[in-house]
Amino acid sequence: MAMTEQQHLSLAATTPISFSLNGRHVSVLAPPIKRLSRVLREELGLTGTKVGCDAGDCGACTVLLDGEPVCACLIAAGQAEACEITTVEGLPKRSPVYDKLQKSFLTHGAAQCGACTPGMLVAATALLEKNRAPSECEVMDAIGGILCRCTGYRKIVAAVLEVEANQGAHDSPDAGHAVGNRLVRLDGQRKVAGTETYGADEIPEGRSIVVLAKEKYGLRGRDVQSIGAKFIPFSAQTRMSGCDLDGRIIRKGAVDAIVSFVG
Repeated sequence: MAMTEQQHLSLAATTPISFSLNGRHVSVLAPPIKRLSRVLREELGLTGTKVGCDAGDCGACTVLLDGEPVCACLIAAGQAEACEITTVEGLPKRSPVYDKLQKSFLTHGAAQCGACTPGMLVAATALLEKNRAPSECEVMDAIGGILCRCTGYRKIVAAVLEVEANQGAHDSPDAGHAVGNRLVRLDGQRKVAGTETYGADEIPEGRSIVVLAKEKYGLRGRDVQSIGAKFIPFSAQTRMSGCDLDGRIIRKGAVDAIVSFVG
């Protein structure tokens, strides 16, 4: 039977990986085969990089690798060694665009649910750094690899095309003057900054991580103790009876593979 990604990672040796991240040098201890998207989110806490498909189809995890947009889910962490990585959190520091694009996104209402926004901002930044006055077709080509299910793309394209024209114009109108004017979304700033918290981004303080695994997977207690996880072998007995951990019931039959519970 083919091994799962989690199984490969559990067997892979960890090694120090160093690179530049948003202008600062970082070093992480991780398997070189681990997805860069996972390293950014799980090891470095930069949850602005979203994970939508782990297949390079949605583009939500787009980051800049030595200035070029790439899907971080398709880049192995070892490939980032000695490279320069920029995530959505680091875009305001990059010359010459800085935070102009984020302001334009707010003005045009280009960030709605926000799941694709980090990838859109990263891809558009890569374009604007090379071409300060792109055509509509060039903008569409640049963001064509990032899927958006909310805006219909027109607001995003307009935000990129008019990035220089919208500086200082992103504040909502005063009370009494809102009719007929576009309002900046209350949660818009967090979405363009990559700081909006979604379900997969929440990591509560004092959390406990439980790893349940079928015994045939060969995962042993010592394999997970290094990450501070509690290990419970998954067996026929736990499947039938369920497992009570700190008063929280993991229902019988609910786990069919290696699963992490956070809470």
